[in-house]
Amino acid sequence: KLNPLGNISSGNDFAYYGKGLRVYADIDIPLSLSANYFKLENYSQIDLTQLKEINNINTCELIIDAENNYAFTAQIQGYMVNDQNQIIDSLFVPGQNKIASAAVSSSNVVAGPVESQLICYVDKDKLNHLMECKKIKFVSIMFLPNQPTPIKINKDSYLKIDLSANLNYHVKVK
Repeated sequence: KLNPLGNISSGNDFAYYGKGLRVYADIDIPLSLSANYFKLENYSQIDLTQLKEINNINTCELIIDAENNYAFTAQIQGYMVNDQNQIIDSLFVPGQNKIASAAVSSSNVVAGPVESQLICYVDKDKLNHLMECKKIKFVSIMFLPNQPTPIKINKDSYLKIDLSANLNYHVKVK
């Protein structure tokens, strides 16, 4: 609001060069961006050497259920990194690691979230690599649609991810 009460300061409600101006504003401006993609990388420390029960796992399915309310497709990969900082294996099979984008209108406005499911199959070899690794390097690539038209990211945009596992576990009965 500018001069909400009118000119009540006898002409002293002006801004002058070099004197500064203090403005308090509460403005909602959606982030609008245009790109082919952007990439996010994150490392998670891991140490499974203390879990003796892991030796009883025959196979495992790591399941990611995702609900995407962003107007871009997400491709996720996890790389197992050893203590020499070398990649020794990956979690997902390329091509089977994409989270679908939300439904988007012709004006690039999100119409609603879309659900996807990713499954990472862990056999004995991959399980051994998990035991060897010291950290997992997560790489997420977000592919933006309709280039060069910018998409808007609002405060109600989200990507919800739930992780669960199905284990085939060997139980010893005494």
